[in-house]
Amino acid sequence: MVHMQGVIKKWGNSYGILLPKNVLEKGHFKEGQKVELLINPKTNILKKTFGMFKDFPLSGQQVKDEARRDLYDD
Repeated sequence: MVHMQGVIKKWGNSYGILLPKNVLEKGHFKEGQKVELLINPKTNILKKTFGMFKDFPLSGQQVKDEARRDLYDD
C-alpha cells in the first residue's frame, strides 16, 4: 500500500489524479493495472469538531479546569 496526496484535475469532460513516477515505482504499479482507491477528502477535522461547540456555555479553560478537579480532587 502506498499513501499519497493528490489534486483532482480536469481533462476534457473527465477528471483524474496524476500519480508521480516515484509513487508508481514504490507501489510496483504498472500501466493498465487495476487499483483500488480510498478517497478521504482533506478536511480540518479539529475546526469541524470544535466548531460544534461554539455555543457551549463554558470556555476551553473552564472545561479543562473542571476536568482536572474531577480527576484529581477528592
